[in-house]
Amino acid sequence: MKSNIVIRSEEKGKYRKVENLVRESFWNVYRPGYLEKITGEYTTPGGYLVDETAVEEFDRQFPTKEKKKLPGQIFG
Repeated sequence: MKSNIVIRSEEKGKYRKVENLVRESFWNVYRPGYLEKITGEYTTPGGYLVDETAVEEFDRQFPTKEKKKLPGQIFG
């Protein structure tokens, strides 16, 4: 059975109805077997992994900075 989910702004007169809907939807989330019939596969989102050569090429666009030590500075 498929159901359509519509996300919209909540109307003031429907607060109780929405609250009950959410409560009924998630009432047994932490019980064993909750995800028993749910299957799926995780896929890494595009743009999540970046090629190291592209990173190095991007970094080369910026000038290198010289590390300086101030007088009286212990660590540097």
